Amino acid sequence: MIRAYILNRNQLEHIAYDPSIFSEGRLQKIEKVKQEDDKQLSAAVELLLIYALKQLDGEVALPLQIKEEESGNLLLESKVKVNGEEQPLYFNLSHSKEYAACAVSDEPVGIDIECVKTRDVEHMDKILHEQEVLVLSFVTNPEEKKKYFYECWVTKESYLKNLGCGLAIRPGEFMVSEDKMETQRADLKKRYVHIYKSNEIENADWKFDNSYRMAICTKRKQEDAKVALLTAENFSGLF
Repeated sequence: MIRAYILNRNQLEHIAYDPSIFSEGRLQKIEKVKQEDDKQLSAAVELLLIYALKQLDGEVALPLQIKEEESGNLLLESKVKVNGEEQPLYFNLSHSKEYAACAVSDEPVGIDIECVKTRDVEHMDKILHEQEVLVLSFVTNPEEKKKYFYECWVTKESYLKNLGCGLAIRPGEFMVSEDKMETQRADLKKRYVHIYKSNEIENADWKFDNSYRMAICTKRKQEDAKVALLTAENFSGLF
């Protein structure tokens, strides 16, 4: 089971909420951030998490109590009632530029969202696998180069977040796709990563394929995965 949600930070001004609903860790993160835009994104990711949990279990208590496993994966302290059955619930958060993203699942999950920025991608061999560098060398269109690089990046980032190891493993050491993984490291585990396109997102007014890339990683392919773009209306009466 995967449920993922996306929110533009500009929607926050239309969402009525009390900061006391946030977990202690989230409040600390918001306090540490200096830029107002970043504060909004930091708030938005946990609002998405709360929304996701309320859709599964309307009785979930706020503020959320969150714990981190030894592996680095994040989940709620208490089990969540899903379809009448209590179970542990994992989650992962990400944000980039204007958008925040959240994924929840009954198993460890990784999510990454990135804005395709105007930056040089000619010297990305530390991030890309040697086979990805080779592919990139044949792409002549600068915009296509950027898109390809960011698709590789969100794939790798969501994979590493699924493992819970962050950047302890160098991204250039592996290449992962929906059906295979190329690596010389025996300790890396097989995972399923999917890069989402706009037609796979409910309410997809956001032109996902033009300016952003997002990937979700789980242990196996989840046939019932759902991703939705939310607006302020979705939060009406939620808190």
